[in-house]
Amino acid sequence: MFCNLLSSIEAVTANTTGKRSVLIGIDGHSGAGKSTLAKRIQEGLKDVFVVHKDDFYSTAPEHELSILSPAQGYSSYFDWQR
Repeated sequence: MFCNLLSSIEAVTANTTGKRSVLIGIDGHSGAGKSTLAKRIQEGLKDVFVVHKDDFYSTAPEHELSILSPAQGYSSYFDWQR
């Protein structure tokens, strides 16, 4: 099954013109194997870059986060400047 996935990705990228990038999003529950799948794709293909959503979380002490509204927490919790 994984080999079929790599073949499908290679077929899609072969049909792109020039240096166009192909973006692949992987979704799933915690512990479902998203990072493992991304790593396997990266190992199986060339010129693959993995960007984890967790890389964009800002850290803050829980007591600071607990006083924010949902909108404030959303805009404060993600590092949008990257």
